[in-house]
Amino acid sequence: MDLTGTPMRNQLHIGIFGKRNSGKSTLINALTGNNGLSMPYVADVTTDPVYKTIEIQGIGSCVLIDTAGFDGKGQLSRRDAEGMGLAMERTDVAIIVCAGDDVGQELEWAKEFKLRKAPVIMVINKIDQISNTDKIRNKIYEALKEEPVKISAISRLGIEKVREEIVRCIPEDFEVKRIAGDLVEEGDLVLLVMVRDSQDSQNSQEEQVKQLRLQALCQLLDKGCIVVSCTPDKLGEALTGLTKPPKLIIADSEIFRQVYSKKPGDSLLTSFSVLNSR
Repeated sequence: MDLTGTPMRNQLHIGIFGKRNSGKSTLINALTGNNGLSMPYVADVTTDPVYKTIEIQGIGSCVLIDTAGFDGKGQLSRRDAEGMGLAMERTDVAIIVCAGDDVGQELEWAKEFKLRKAPVIMVINKIDQISNTDKIRNKIYEALKEEPVKISAISRLGIEKVREEIVRCIPEDFEVKRIAGDLVEEGDLVLLVMVRDSQDSQNSQEEQVKQLRLQALCQLLDKGCIVVSCTPDKLGEALTGLTKPPKLIIADSEIFRQVYSKKPGDSLLTSFSVLNSR
């Protein structure tokens, strides 16, 4: 679970791949709006992949994966290679950053992702520093028959185009992996039934329950659902006050049976914890 409490496995994972010093971390800073500078480049230094949760308009919460760079001068250690492999397995959309006319390795990575049926966004970075962007573009287009996105991550040029490409490349089946994604559609009515939080207790379990509720609420709203909520003692009144039965009722696990006994026959019922484990 990441720092926001949203389980990472339910989020779109965007992997950033490229040679060392190609500007991968700077691109992530640009996408996240972070003005912080990355560590100085040292050819023999490699790091584990870094997973950073961000919000992208049109997607919602997603995870950016900043990977160790690859090139012919400094070979990845076994640990770094394993980290890169894991990052590759977790990647739903790959961004491959190019910053020089030797793009052989980048194209090999792109072809590998395509074999895995993962969308690839080719990016030419540092367009304000290098003069042969057309040559790089031609090599990429000849190999992949796709137009790369030209950017300057440090100057924030072309970053909005990268965001647009991410939205365009979201796998068609990704939505069904998200919480309640295949249970409701836009415009459906959803009722959340939740126990009142203890005023005094602040244990980790209660905090986790709060995060599960918040995650479900945010994703339902992102999907365009109509969401209402109540406590279990007000469930009868809430159902009576609705003009139609809710398509879906989501309840805390501890009151599941109580809610089941009162739910309309046509309403689906699940719990926050079950949704989280899907």
